Amino acid sequence: MGIEEYVPEPLRDPYRRLRSVLKNGTLAKSNSEIFNSIYKTAIWGKTEDGAACSGSGSYDPSVATYVAFVKRFITDNSVASIVEIGCGDFEIGHQYADYARCYLGVDVSSFVIEKNREKFGRDGISFEHFDASKRDIPRSDLCIIRQVLQHLDNNTIADILARTTAHKFVLITEHLPAPSRLKKPNLNKWTGPDTRVVFNSGVYVDLPPFGREGTTVLSLPVANPQAGPGEEMRTTLLVNP
Repeated sequence: MGIEEYVPEPLRDPYRRLRSVLKNGTLAKSNSEIFNSIYKTAIWGKTEDGAACSGSGSYDPSVATYVAFVKRFITDNSVASIVEIGCGDFEIGHQYADYARCYLGVDVSSFVIEKNREKFGRDGISFEHFDASKRDIPRSDLCIIRQVLQHLDNNTIADILARTTAHKFVLITEHLPAPSRLKKPNLNKWTGPDTRVVFNSGVYVDLPPFGREGTTVLSLPVANPQAGPGEEMRTTLLVNP
């Protein structure tokens, strides 16, 4: 928790909000500028070879179970095409991309997309740079959104969800606080590197203001919680007609 552990409990929420604004520093910037800055300055950390990464969530012990689940889902549902919104550094996506005939990784950061094209691009695996809240997402059998919405403001989340209805299946994974610590679902925040978990909130796509009908298909404990014990990585399945 760092400095936060020395902040009196009644002052922690105001402290977190102030820290969030100062940390983001993204007013009047586009989503592309925000996330390019995150990767260029390695706010979420670096890999062993010094490259900027998509954060600790890509290396949590729960990832192995998640990847195994996605592989089974692809096979069991005869998924031929995947679009992943917020593919990031492709650390997780590369583990199941070959299970479909074609995989398209989409990210609002041109910086990370260029890196992915150089390192991973080939027949059947491609990457595109665009803002999924402002442009229709290419139709696919399966749309994957993993630990992406938690970094966005509610309006941007709503815009992205509205564009996922063309996909047969949508798998959304979010880092959520322990149920005992949850104060308010879907608390709005500035778009940026931090999440709602430090405010004892999270993104719940089945609750207002989103209200998408979904089913929890996977729930895994988080090894390194951000705010307290009992945090989970929850995957929700949306099925479109």
